[in-house]
Amino acid sequence: MVIVAVIFNFYLKGNQINPASAPLLVLSMKVAFLAFAVFSVGGIFASLARGQIHHR
Repeated sequence: MVIVAVIFNFYLKGNQINPASAPLLVLSMKVAFLAFAVFSVGGIFASLARGQIHHR
């Protein structure tokens, strides 16, 4: 939540959300989605690098 709030604050610069700021809102949502996609891919690679910890 904090990451999204920081991204929204960076792009909206404290303005209220209204029809005039819609393009900035959409841009900030795209940036937030991209950031979390990168975090997710990083987590996948970290999990794969860890290897299998449960041996049968």
